[in-house]
Amino acid sequence: MKQIDLLAKVSSVIVAIVVIALFFKLENQRGNFYQYDDRKINLLQIKEIRGGIDYIITHKGDEYIELFQKHRLSLDEKNIHKVVSRLKEVYKSEYYSAELVAYMIFDDEKIELFHSKRYLKKVENYSVNEYLLKVLKSHGIDEYQYRNIETLKGKVFNDREKFLEEVTTVGKLKKDGWCEKNIPVLGLNENGIRFMNSIDIEDKERLLTEKEIEKIEDALFEALDKYESI
Repeated sequence: MKQIDLLAKVSSVIVAIVVIALFFKLENQRGNFYQYDDRKINLLQIKEIRGGIDYIITHKGDEYIELFQKHRLSLDEKNIHKVVSRLKEVYKSEYYSAELVAYMIFDDEKIELFHSKRYLKKVENYSVNEYLLKVLKSHGIDEYQYRNIETLKGKVFNDREKFLEEVTTVGKLKKDGWCEKNIPVLGLNENGIRFMNSIDIEDKERLLTEKEIEKIEDALFEALDKYESI
């Protein structure tokens, strides 16, 4: 009986050891895989893992060469603060476009961790500017007309027709097809024209707010946590 009891105890110990070994083996296997959607990536076969942030954030203050320029940063705390700071600067602008994505790259495979909405505020203000004056001068206005129109500099209009009416009246311009088509466009300024030409006129506005920026910041830090947990 003692031998049977001893054998039973030894068997129990062996079973327990096997169970524990299998448990740690399974846990180790789980730790070697990154799962997303319905796919798994074997981390043991991956040579390089990188995290990044791609963004296109542009606004009125950008130079022409900076309009809609794509930027790429590594995914870390410093760069998250940099992007958020840029958003806080942009949302106060007269017009802007902003979109960003945070991701991880396993060798050559890219996995998105966060993709923001596209925020857009269109150009809505018209004003007499140097570009408008330059084009009108090349179109044939005389010095008297030029000086009259120049007196409107600094005045901002948010109504297209009122702007057109004021410029043509003060400048003694014939309100023909060319003026009706081009003067309001020129009133957007050179960068404003390029901005509007770079978007689809049918695109709907989606405005940035402080609350939206906070949500983006939280999402970026959540993406960073996922990346750093690998």
